[in-house]
Amino acid sequence: MKRIIESYGLLLALILLTYAPVLHTWWFHDDWVFLANAAGLEARPNPLVRWFSYQAYWKVFWPIFGLHTWAWGLTRLGLLFGSAVLVGRVGRLVGQKRTEAALAALVLAASPVAFESMYWGTGAVELLWVFFTLWSAERWMRRGARNRWLALVLAAVAILCKEIAVFLVPLFAWDLRRQGIRRPGPWAAVGGLAVLGAAAVWLIFRDVQGTGDYALSLAQLPRVFLVCGFWLIAPASHLGSVAEVSGLGIALGAGVWSLWGLMAYHRLQLDNPWPLVLLVAAVMMVLPVAILGDHAVPRYLLGPQAAFALFLLSFLRPAKLRESFRVVLMAALVLTVLAMTTVSYQQEARWPSGRARHRLVFKEEVSRAAYERLRTLDPPPGGLLALRPAAGTDQGQVAVLKDAVGGSAGIRLMVGRDVQVVWLEAGQPVTPGAVALDLVGANLVPTGPGD
Repeated sequence: MKRIIESYGLLLALILLTYAPVLHTWWFHDDWVFLANAAGLEARPNPLVRWFSYQAYWKVFWPIFGLHTWAWGLTRLGLLFGSAVLVGRVGRLVGQKRTEAALAALVLAASPVAFESMYWGTGAVELLWVFFTLWSAERWMRRGARNRWLALVLAAVAILCKEIAVFLVPLFAWDLRRQGIRRPGPWAAVGGLAVLGAAAVWLIFRDVQGTGDYALSLAQLPRVFLVCGFWLIAPASHLGSVAEVSGLGIALGAGVWSLWGLMAYHRLQLDNPWPLVLLVAAVMMVLPVAILGDHAVPRYLLGPQAAFALFLLSFLRPAKLRESFRVVLMAALVLTVLAMTTVSYQQEARWPSGRARHRLVFKEEVSRAAYERLRTLDPPPGGLLALRPAAGTDQGQVAVLKDAVGGSAGIRLMVGRDVQVVWLEAGQPVTPGAVALDLVGANLVPTGPGD
């Protein structure tokens, strides 16, 4: 018990030391959509699709936290900590020793692919489905009718966070088949899985109908699949867009999947199916990402990273060298340094122009700068806020600003929900009495009341 508490303490210390900076990250991009919905400013279409991660999470915490980013950030830290703990528990259930399971948990917490989900408020969507998926798997593997039904409930919540969690249905069905269905309890579980699968398919269909900006690309699937394999082992400096991954990265990604497949086959011959189960789970999580083509991003690999961490520690088997808390302690220190380097790199890396290299860091800086300007204003309730491009500001720069601040909804949340916001064209007159701001590039510059 003491060693378990110590391992959890190391894990928590790693997460707190690494991700403390994200507690100060301001809202940007999709954050404003979720917050506006939670605040009752704008309703979301398809309310059942990802209901838990798109609505319930935000509506529960909005009355408590408001716009206080540090409080929301703590929930993301808690979700990552919980997910890492669950990885360790699943590791023990698939036969790993204590050291191996603890290291697998640390590997997930320190993974570079976790940065985006931790840095961005919307990253909670990714963290929520991974957390509930791991919890569901952990309960299922503990056996017993009560745990099985709890696992089905948790799987339903995971699917309501993100439909990709539907991969649990065939894996649970396989496990039931492996156990042998001879009692009424398992047959009832089969019915529950059937209902869960049907509901998930319906939600996927509804979600696909609303993915206008995410054109599916089957032609790019093989390449993106290999890119995802590379991202599982890539350092922070190589976690950019799909197009930036070189031929060497593609080859390394192929190596990751091939090695995993070979080791899974080898262990299967030794009557150990778990490396293969982890591989199948990872592939089922990656395929929906791979068909997104250029829209695939590293944060989508948090779930596959959990499976990879479990496989990696089973493959390396450090416990054979020494079953000791010192191994975990040394690994925790090294991984903490590496993870802190990941966060500092992503926040500080710049193009020669000074613009942040990471797209989310750039959007956060644009939104934060806009907030610093807007907070100096004091528009009256029901007043009008007019935003107009200044000379030299093109539509692309206006689009960048709109995207970062969430359009009118984000600005209303920052200055007052009763304020009316209008986006004018260049040269268009400002309504008398309105508070006017010029759009200079992607920045806001107050110009005083309209004439």
